[in-house]
Amino acid sequence: MPIVVLWRGEDVKKAVRHAGAKGLFQVAEHVLEESNRIVPHRTGQLMRSGESFVDSDQGISAVSYGSTGGGGAAAYAVAQHEGVDFNHPNGREAKFLEKAVQRVAPEMTTIIHGKVKEVLK
Repeated sequence: MPIVVLWRGEDVKKAVRHAGAKGLFQVAEHVLEESNRIVPHRTGQLMRSGESFVDSDQGISAVSYGSTGGGGAAAYAVAQHEGVDFNHPNGREAKFLEKAVQRVAPEMTTIIHGKVKEVLK
């Protein structure tokens, strides 16, 4: 009796790419969440300007502050991030985005792997 094999490689590649993008988005959101815990917060404007982004075609994700949220957060987002000599009360800190990436880094591949594994079951 002949064995018939149905090759669905293109469908699998597409599903894996999509799952990888979902994983990248989840990682970016996790970094944003961690960063928001320590981002300087006098008025909340800087925190509200935080956003995550995924380019699934390029396979990259990013988190940024200052480009949304209105009110000119871009004018001081970099200064607040780099201002290690600034007074950031209430557990808020400079290097907030850098520190968030360092905290989430051990989980990044696990998160992405989990999303890809879901579609390969």
